[in-house]
Amino acid sequence: MSIKILYIEDNANNMRLVRKMLHMHGHSIIEADDGFAGINLALREEPDLILIDIQLASIDGFEVVSRLRTNPLLQHVPIVATTAYAASRDYAYFIASGFDDFLPKPVSREQLMKTITQLCKPAINNS
Repeated sequence: MSIKILYIEDNANNMRLVRKMLHMHGHSIIEADDGFAGINLALREEPDLILIDIQLASIDGFEVVSRLRTNPLLQHVPIVATTAYAASRDYAYFIASGFDDFLPKPVSREQLMKTITQLCKPAINNS
């Protein structure tokens, strides 16, 4: 029941926290510390789910999701925004921008696992 998750995050502390949570639940994580590296890894690795920080140093998370959504190989992959600067009222904006969901930071383990379960049901059922 392992899900392959790409996490695009430029903050080492946030990366470490999410990595620990994912490993505790048996999921594998692919890590990128900027948007361009994340796009390249997504194309090469074809993950089951992508987590993207909105505030990246290179290109922001909105540009990353826009580029990923134009690629036929990745159009089916659920993409979740992670940000410290969002409120529940921003949900519609994230969805309209191409994300499937968003998680406020700091990311809680309970919410992360719930989101993975909801968005990756086919991958979980096929493993």
